[in-house]
Amino acid sequence: MSVYTVSFSVVLLAAVLCPAAPAHAWGILLSRDGTPVEMTEVKALFLVGEDSTTVHLKTHFDGAAEDFVWLVPVPSTSRIELSHNDIFTRLDEETIPRYRLLVDEAVETWGEEQIKEWYGFVPDLPELPLENELSEACFNLVEGTFFPHVHISDCIGCPTVVLADVRERETRSATIIKVQSPSEIVTWVADRGYESGRLNAAILQSYLEEDHAILAVEVTLPADLEYLGWVNQLQPVAFTYAGDAISAPLQLAASAGSISGKLTVWGAAEHRAIPENYLHVHLNQARLSWLDVYGLFGGQWGISNYDEVLSEAIAEAGHHAFSTEYAAERAARTDQVESSIDLESLRNPENLGAFMGDLSLKGMLPQDWFGHRGQLDLKLLQLLRQHVPIPDAVLEEIKREDIDPMTPLGYDFWSLYSDDENAEALQTAVFHSYAESQFYSFPNLYEDLYDNEWFDFSGFVDDWVTYVHEPKTKVQQVFMARPYLTRLTTFVFPDHTKIDPVFNFNPDLGPVSLYNLGRLGFECREGENGGDDISELIAIVGLEGGEILRYGVDILGFGRSWPLRYGDSEIPPAAAHRIEQLSTSGPPVVLSHETAVLDTYTDEQSVAAGLTLAANRPNPFNSSTSVSYTIPVGTMQVALRVYNVLGQSVRTLVAQGAPEAGSHTIRWDGQTDAKVPVTSGMYLLALQADDQLLTRKIMLIR
Repeated sequence: MSVYTVSFSVVLLAAVLCPAAPAHAWGILLSRDGTPVEMTEVKALFLVGEDSTTVHLKTHFDGAAEDFVWLVPVPSTSRIELSHNDIFTRLDEETIPRYRLLVDEAVETWGEEQIKEWYGFVPDLPELPLENELSEACFNLVEGTFFPHVHISDCIGCPTVVLADVRERETRSATIIKVQSPSEIVTWVADRGYESGRLNAAILQSYLEEDHAILAVEVTLPADLEYLGWVNQLQPVAFTYAGDAISAPLQLAASAGSISGKLTVWGAAEHRAIPENYLHVHLNQARLSWLDVYGLFGGQWGISNYDEVLSEAIAEAGHHAFSTEYAAERAARTDQVESSIDLESLRNPENLGAFMGDLSLKGMLPQDWFGHRGQLDLKLLQLLRQHVPIPDAVLEEIKREDIDPMTPLGYDFWSLYSDDENAEALQTAVFHSYAESQFYSFPNLYEDLYDNEWFDFSGFVDDWVTYVHEPKTKVQQVFMARPYLTRLTTFVFPDHTKIDPVFNFNPDLGPVSLYNLGRLGFECREGENGGDDISELIAIVGLEGGEILRYGVDILGFGRSWPLRYGDSEIPPAAAHRIEQLSTSGPPVVLSHETAVLDTYTDEQSVAAGLTLAANRPNPFNSSTSVSYTIPVGTMQVALRVYNVLGQSVRTLVAQGAPEAGSHTIRWDGQTDAKVPVTSGMYLLALQADDQLLTRKIMLIR
């Protein structure tokens, strides 16, 4: 066994380019006492060059274990370094999907030409009542029910620094384990007191046979953060390997059921990145809760059910698919990378207040999208505590202060954790964190209790340059040299994850904008008495392509769930608008296409006027799939069968005379008429009604 260990608490390692197989960027988390520690979200950035690829990896987890080890298959000669949260914060800022709703006032203010220049299109509503056409009673109802909820908090008075927002576990050491058999890895894990029962020897062996080593990153929870229940992230790591292949091994974690969540992969390369051995889905925008947006006059907000719809769309594609959330070619801007920053004012500040203010102005303190306080990095916290420690006199003064009842300490603080055997230590940690937050956020309140000689401002600046600025600048230079950036997202289903996704590139595919735009209007339905008697308020959202969504708004104010109406049906359409197979050249091959939403609305269901065969759901599938079809009035004979690629009948799903007109749904369990499971591959659905015949291709993946 060959073992190489490095402590991250002392140095950051420089990446070394070594000939190796493609790196694997996921792994498994193992605790000491067997307490489950599961990955809930993984983010990975692949910087792909001509001769090498660098991977930056960030993991979120769920579990209460005090410390654990993170095992990741890597090229056998790899050397690693710590990465930074700011890299992923910036990636999200640049690429996360944005949803905006326009009302007439915004359209009139900006003009349609300007909106088209910004977003590429102007969503339209057909002949439907908009604000300026509403009756006075309906207009007042819209104003009173809807728009009071449209606001964006400006977070006035938000503190600059909140130490309780630190969410990272401390990385103690990283060990490269070069072995020949899985048993040696199990021994290494067990010797250090970690539970090894969740390791899958067969999967470990498959990685070792590819000449991979195992990176073991040991992490712990710093004592002064023990009281925080949301320390649920690992410090990001990075490593470099030779070549441009991109692979993500999910099986090690999936085999133990230790990952079940969202995966986001960024590819910075010459062309748009694609999933090569997974399918590709486009989300059905009609399934999204558009009224969550609230950004009616240009603000940007999230969609509450976005992850739910994405997860369902991935499942409809057989649990092996990605969605492209952003893809765009960017001009190389390495000349715009700021390699240095004016730090002299930080070395000799007038006082601590000026120092902290300067940190914020220079962008050295984390900020969110709106310029407010962001999540504090563990490294930055350590540097503040080392070089700008809170004076004892300030601690004593804060103890004497009246605690604001709206703070975590305002609710009988000294009785917190009274049943814990470490109650006193935890109470001290909670108070110390609160006091530091007060001190770093409002240092001028305590300026009579300290002077500048107490702090080592130059030492802070030197370490910040070494451990934060220079590594980030190096990453930025490499990142900005890549002309194309792609963001791909999926959800992992442990029971269905049998193959690792592999990524490649396609120069023929077009860009994917991060902007999603809708147009908002309203209509009211009068009650029996007419006039001011409004029985129902309908919010109408028009989408690109002419789809229309209608939401029922609770006019009594007993909660605003805004149930979505899908045209004539209360049954939601498929979450995947389109399922495709992408390749390294040419356009996508469409496997399934679902109508986004009907463009009419009636109170009563109507009987279909013609024969239809809808796309099966899911497609592809690996166990069973649902097939929906409609039969027109007067049909004498109907048959629905499954055929293989040779034209042989595999299964008869329906065969009847004089069927009932209307909509029908039936499931196919992937078996023949003799109840024998069929093999993976392409099949054909054929619906025949009298002399009419409709067909659809379906795919089975086992």
